[in-house]
Amino acid sequence: MMRALATASTLFVLAAMPLAGQSVPDDAPAPRVPPGFRRPATVGFDPFRYVSMPKWGLVVTTGGTGGNNALNLEDIGAITYLYDRDEFSVGEVIDALTLVPEGQGLLGSGQAEGGAYLGVSLGRLLTIGVSAMGRAYARFAVDDDAVALLRDGNGARQEFSLGQSEGTMVSTGELGIHSVLRTGPLGSRDGVDLQLGFGLRYVRPAMFLRAQSALDNGGVLQVTGDSIQANLAVQIVSTIPTDDSSDDAWSNIRSRLGGDFGGGSMAADILVRAEWPTAGFAIEGMFLNFGGSVDFMEASRRVDTLMVQTTSIDDVREELDLLDFDVRDSVDVSFALPRIWRFTASSWANRVLQIDLSAFGTAGGDLTMPFTVDVGTTWRFVRQLPLRAGVVVGGQQGVGYTGGFGLETSNMLFRVSGQTLGGWFRTATGFGGRVDFGFFF
Repeated sequence: MMRALATASTLFVLAAMPLAGQSVPDDAPAPRVPPGFRRPATVGFDPFRYVSMPKWGLVVTTGGTGGNNALNLEDIGAITYLYDRDEFSVGEVIDALTLVPEGQGLLGSGQAEGGAYLGVSLGRLLTIGVSAMGRAYARFAVDDDAVALLRDGNGARQEFSLGQSEGTMVSTGELGIHSVLRTGPLGSRDGVDLQLGFGLRYVRPAMFLRAQSALDNGGVLQVTGDSIQANLAVQIVSTIPTDDSSDDAWSNIRSRLGGDFGGGSMAADILVRAEWPTAGFAIEGMFLNFGGSVDFMEASRRVDTLMVQTTSIDDVREELDLLDFDVRDSVDVSFALPRIWRFTASSWANRVLQIDLSAFGTAGGDLTMPFTVDVGTTWRFVRQLPLRAGVVVGGQQGVGYTGGFGLETSNMLFRVSGQTLGGWFRTATGFGGRVDFGFFF
């Protein structure tokens, strides 16, 4: 992965150095597109995506991404096919676990959002936008100790555990206000243009789920040639009881968004972007989700334990059938949203081509997202009809690919973006996509 990361960075530097040192050609489309459209069309979370447009606007959007480090689309398709026909047996589970990389365990993460944006322009210098969004984050890690028995057998070792296995999912409802202040060019006609963005979002809890071992070090599972000994316990903390109907689940979410079971908090977002328009070059830093924690009140805590010492596998099956995860009590959960950062460098000192190099990651919070680097290209053979393609490096997946197209005019936005992670379509271990549609005035 590091070799691919270094290669992607080197390609950008080699391309951008000569471009940044010359003026943008007079017939290049990029200088004539609205400045907000010169920012990279990312699939992920970007609250400044539309407020960077110096116009009044109304946009609806939805998007998300998710992936893992082991199963590709072909594998998932085969599992789904067998499960739908009630043919997914223990043997297929073992076969699937052989795909989990040794020493890593099974890792996965994802995020999704959807909502609407309304922007107000106060001249070229200032734009203010209001947004209403639903957002979700998820991450899981199944410790290598938890999959080693079924993947590797007990020939080389006889003791296993759940280790640091954990899964977390959180969703929120948000109301935000963001602004972008523009200054420049500074010093001279060819000087730097600055965009300074700041925003606040009021975040309400919607749904929370966390599963993990209830015992230190993940408990113990010992399997020898003639006996099985287990002392394992799993704890599930959830705001939605598992036996509720879908109507009850939605009622629970609405109650929490309304303030009945949890407190909201403020989250701050910051954007700093510097552009040299005549040179066709820009650098940008974005920092998201700085603020307090989201509180989920009266979440149900369920715990069940597998304790067995036997020489018969049938005894283990009977104990597993008795697991019911009854509610033990209710707990309050305080969850810190992931602190997200993103750095980007862009160059468009070419008649049709723009190149963007971005690095993305998290620096704190109760849920981390994998570090990722992507190199994207935008081709404006026709100024209003950009075509996009690129590569993604990092996360748990290795190398993936991005692509998209759009209709981007001074008055209309329609954009479709997609990405694969860890491969190309059937061999990919993750996918992402986004659709934006709106108008500017």
